[in-house]
Amino acid sequence: MRVNRFQVLSLALLVLLPVPGWSAPPEETLYDFDGRPHALEEYLGQGKWLVVTVWASDCAVCEKEIPELVAFHNAHRDRDATVLGISVDGPGRKDEARAFIERHRVSFANLLDHGRAFRAIYLRETGRPWFGATPMNLIHAPDGKLVAWRIGPLGKTEIEAFIEREGKEIRRGRLSGGIRGLQTRREAVHLSPVGSTPTLSAIFTEAVAWA
Repeated sequence: MRVNRFQVLSLALLVLLPVPGWSAPPEETLYDFDGRPHALEEYLGQGKWLVVTVWASDCAVCEKEIPELVAFHNAHRDRDATVLGISVDGPGRKDEARAFIERHRVSFANLLDHGRAFRAIYLRETGRPWFGATPMNLIHAPDGKLVAWRIGPLGKTEIEAFIEREGKEIRRGRLSGGIRGLQTRREAVHLSPVGSTPTLSAIFTEAVAWA
């Protein structure tokens, strides 16, 4: 079945089926492309993994990463995982953000950060500041808890390997049952090449694990 550009753009701008009833504090409020406010929590804890990718339309690395995330979302959205995009272009560059979404035929939902919303979200979730580097990726478990984050690109197979490994831990009960003994662990992860993204021998991912 062929899908025209308008259909793809509509999907990317409008749907991930957010859960109603959440209201973000003003400093964390995100907006859809029609100006409606949203909270990140609307998209969490829906029984699927959620990859939150923060991008900008003028980010060269984002251009190379986004096809990987589209491929991941398309392969998993009906099963176990979805992607949510947050554009930091802001309201003044909404047209550029729309063009980015259309150019890459982005099939997952996207929200706009009108100022410092993601900075506040990142600080709350990780306990550390975000200085604006893109792409920025967060991975949330099916119950909504943040389990990993990275400043830098992610590849489809890398995400799949991560959620398969962490999913096994969850099924064994090691990551469930509350946040008792919350710790931060640092592990070296070799980055899967994304197009012509510069190769890094290793990149550090911060992950939250429950002992």
